[in-house]
Amino acid sequence: MPELLSSKKVVARKAHPCMTCSVTAIQPGDEYHRQAYVYDGRAYTWVTCTDCQALVHDVWDWANRPWDEGIGPDSYLGWAEDHQDHPDCGDAARAYLARITPKETDR
Repeated sequence: MPELLSSKKVVARKAHPCMTCSVTAIQPGDEYHRQAYVYDGRAYTWVTCTDCQALVHDVWDWANRPWDEGIGPDSYLGWAEDHQDHPDCGDAARAYLARITPKETDR
């Protein structure tokens, strides 16, 4: 089980890909969420844009996992696909799907 070492909001000094939506959504000057973990003797960080961080509780509830098991991009994708027509969170689900869909300018 991963051990959380720190969790904080920071302001980016350089561009970062969000590890949840996998796009370079975090630009210099943007606020984002950074967590440091240790798992199996190895340290790692998990970087999340503010849009994905705002969804974490909804996705976790949907994935029905204990807090110590974690969720990742697959959980976010499944949640978004299941909720894109939901009256309360459909806008957020569609926005997530739009962020992960390559655009013509990205090809």
